[in-house]
Amino acid sequence: MDKFNLTDLFSNFKYRFVSILWLDAKSHSEWVGIDLAADESGAYCLSVGMLINENDDIITLATDFCFEDGEAVSYGGTINVPVGCIVEVKEYHLDKINLGGH
Repeated sequence: MDKFNLTDLFSNFKYRFVSILWLDAKSHSEWVGIDLAADESGAYCLSVGMLINENDDIITLATDFCFEDGEAVSYGGTINVPVGCIVEVKEYHLDKINLGGH
């Protein structure tokens, strides 16, 4: 296997590294009092990964990529977040992240 490093991979990587704060539904399978149910909110979720798709309906992130000859050829660990559930999106610039010498 040819050696390569993260700096080299990220220098030409076409995907953006983002975090998404989003609101999900929350439910109970047991009986709860009416007062409790009326006071509950949704569940805030945080997803982090590479933005691989964005349209009017969803944003798709992937957390894992497989490389061949320095190029991403497949990905996994995907999540599709409905745009209407998104509270905030933050982009991180890979060239400014300290990779800790790894």
